[in-house]
Amino acid sequence: MLRTITFFSAALIGMLALSAQPAAATLLYDAHFCTPGATCNVNGPTSFPSSYSADDVRDFLQQAFADYGWNVDLSGAQVDLSNVQENWNGDVFGRVDINDFGIHTYFAVHNGAVVCCLIDEPYEIVDVNDNGLFIGNDVYDVSNQGQPLYPGFLAMSGGSLALPPVPYVLTPNARQLIDGYTEFVAIDDKNRILAEQFTVPDIYHGMKFEGWLELDPVVPEAPSALLVLPLLISGWLVRRRRIAMPR
Repeated sequence: MLRTITFFSAALIGMLALSAQPAAATLLYDAHFCTPGATCNVNGPTSFPSSYSADDVRDFLQQAFADYGWNVDLSGAQVDLSNVQENWNGDVFGRVDINDFGIHTYFAVHNGAVVCCLIDEPYEIVDVNDNGLFIGNDVYDVSNQGQPLYPGFLAMSGGSLALPPVPYVLTPNARQLIDGYTEFVAIDDKNRILAEQFTVPDIYHGMKFEGWLELDPVVPEAPSALLVLPLLISGWLVRRRRIAMPR
């Protein structure tokens, strides 16, 4: 009995091999200098003013401190919320101050529940888009752990201490362009990020503003070599590989 590997079966093998490739989970960003209101696509926060229950924030902090083994009784403490913002999906963030206990941080809400944060100031959350991506600035290198820029961070909801980082990398152009202290300012629903870049000339003169940056997600090109691979395999197999199998 003679069996031939057909064009269809070879193409199927190639497509299965292609589908087995792991999906890229890391965002890729390019960057360029821009002028807000002129050449920047992102000109301000996507989130909008909102409000939230101070009691819910207090309850979260009370439980989170207990989870870390810290004996802090916040019952009856004055909880002040400010700069509270929200996206259209109900993700909320804002600053929380409990002056009696020296607590100055930010909180984040996802699916109606407070999920963050215990980390102290100057940690800050500055925006959240409708994709649920939070941005902010973290000098402690928690929400930006493993990320290429500092102190700006890109994060998702969760993490009682601080928001967990979202992996991303920079293009060679962006790595060459960005050199300094980069603070994130706003993010839009296309995941584009507006940032400020500073340099620190020396310890005596503080930071020097260098300009506005926009970080733009790059969609990787289709792996064309892999897409034509099934066709190449099928042509070679049909012409060259006839597999004779005994009856």
